[in-house]
Amino acid sequence: MPQSIPSTSGRTSAHVSLGMGWKQLYTSAVLELDEGRLPERVAVARRAILDRVEEILTGVRTNEHRALSDAWRFLHLLEKMTAKESTHHHAA
Repeated sequence: MPQSIPSTSGRTSAHVSLGMGWKQLYTSAVLELDEGRLPERVAVARRAILDRVEEILTGVRTNEHRALSDAWRFLHLLEKMTAKESTHHHAA
């Protein structure tokens, strides 16, 4: 059963399918403004990137390899930033 995540529009009935591709999931995570939704969006994008990496692991290096690597590193940075901000907000 495919997973889905809420759309950025805030409507709970609108969902974005994981089948839409890692690039769109990555973009959704990067552009998410709701700090409450950001961790889930990052996690979903990371899973999609890992799934795609597994699919192309044995293939010839492509521009997509480079894009996946860049996206993976940026999502890691977003996770660190949200964890830091979460800790900061709880300490205040």
